[in-house]
This record gives sequence, C-alpha cells and structure tokens, in this order.
Amino acid sequence: MDLQKIKDLIALMKESGVCELAVELPDYKISIKRDTVPPEPVAEAALEPAEAPLPAQATEDAPADLVTVSAPMVGIFYLGGAGDGRPLLEIGQQVEQGQVIAAIESMKVPNDILAPASGRIEEILAADGSPVEFGQALLRIKPEEVQP
Repeated sequence: MDLQKIKDLIALMKESGVCELAVELPDYKISIKRDTVPPEPVAEAALEPAEAPLPAQATEDAPADLVTVSAPMVGIFYLGGAGDGRPLLEIGQQVEQGQVIAAIESMKVPNDILAPASGRIEEILAADGSPVEFGQALLRIKPEEVQP
C-alpha cells in the first residue's frame, strides 16, 4: 500500500471523527487506531458547562411548544426509514409516540429514530438522504394536547 494512501486514510479519520479503521485486501491488511485528542485548554473564565444535545429536546431557536428531534449519531438521514419501503414523512403528518419516523445509516447499519411524542410534524429540517452530524436538528413535532 502506498504511504500517501495511508496518510489520506489518517486524514479522513481525523476529519470524520472515526477512531478506528481496518482495511483488509488480498495483498495487505492495515488497522489504524487513534486516541481522541482532548480539546486545547481554554481560559477558566471562558468555561461554561456544555451538554451534548439529546435526540429529542426543545431547542432555544425552536418555539417552546415544539419538540426538536436531533441526530443521535453521525450518518445518512432517511425520512420514514432507511430505504426499507416506508413512506416518507410529510409536514402535517400525524405520528404516534414510539413510531419509527426516520433512520440514520451509520457504517452501513440503519438506526431507527422513534417519535418522542405523539403529534404532528411541523418542520423537516434535514433532507432525505443527506449526511447529518451528531446533535443536528432533524425535524420538529408539535405534541398533541393531553386531554384531562
């Protein structure tokens, strides 16, 4: 294997955040592992507690009455499911809590995203088939009013 190809794999790993990669071909086998590098120290005054976004939460830029469904991982986003024949979701469509509303394919494995609440799809923020990042807002649901 060409040294430049190995350097390109390492650069790709750093760019994508992948920590481990294994390639096996008839002529060679290579395994690359890297430790995650801690961020550079920041002045104490600038430190603020940061929390990772949860897959379903309200965000500051969203109206308070909407639930934002965020990506729980990096991958390719699919509305309705990962190419398994489920119909695509549309704005205004009713969904039930626990219903599969989308999927993110990561490393060729589809991971279902379930509706955190019953309600109506108000906004679709990521395009079907597009790459998404961890914590990226995917869609917003207006929860149903709970009847007493």
